[in-house]
Amino acid sequence: AKSPGISIMKHVDKITYLKAEITPDCAHRCQLPLDKINFWPGRGGVSIGVPNIDGSVSVLIMGDLPGVFSSPVFSSETDVIRFLQERNPELIPAIADMSQLVDRRRGHFLTTETSDWRLGNRAVLLGDAGRCAPPWAGLGANSALSDCQVLEESLSKHDNLEDALAHYNDDRIVASSIIQELVSKHGKLLNVSLGSRAWRTQQLFLEIRERITQSRTMYQQIAFDKGGLNRLIEARLQDRRISKRA
Repeated sequence: AKSPGISIMKHVDKITYLKAEITPDCAHRCQLPLDKINFWPGRGGVSIGVPNIDGSVSVLIMGDLPGVFSSPVFSSETDVIRFLQERNPELIPAIADMSQLVDRRRGHFLTTETSDWRLGNRAVLLGDAGRCAPPWAGLGANSALSDCQVLEESLSKHDNLEDALAHYNDDRIVASSIIQELVSKHGKLLNVSLGSRAWRTQQLFLEIRERITQSRTMYQQIAFDKGGLNRLIEARLQDRRISKRA
């Protein structure tokens, strides 16, 4: 059995953010939907609003923010309003209290992954214990459920515990590398190019390519194809087996 011991890799995302809160009254007045995530694309980034159970909306203003990292982003409410007028003017009536964004330093998202998903035959890692993705990725609960499914399948298919845990470990290492790649690419899309002319041109090209070749991007396979992530994992595991035999 493999000796217990793991190492954690941390990736500090270049994407910066500020957090604001939209009160229930303002959310109602601005007719913000509370049954889905709100997106406000703009030049240099995107803002995302996540509804809360009390009717408020938590907003992440992400992407290019003025100033340097070590200093507050905005020094006055006037600076906040001027920024939002250029980036996301629809947020000005929604965020009633602009002071919450004054003298606040920007944050960075952190992504983590682990070298191994097992501790010998003693324990395995599941969910956030083995990986952590930014909240905008929408992968936290989904990935944790996938971990549970793969562990159950590994234990069911193998009579030997060592084989079952080895299969689970290999599968989750590959899955995490795919998720890390997806988060990186999707983060750049959300915070740099979403809604731009270049992005619209690229989307048109991808739609034409999909119709002609019946091929999809990695994101499309994971997001829209049933079992898409599992097929990507199996393909990469197969490539690893071939490389080891070569």
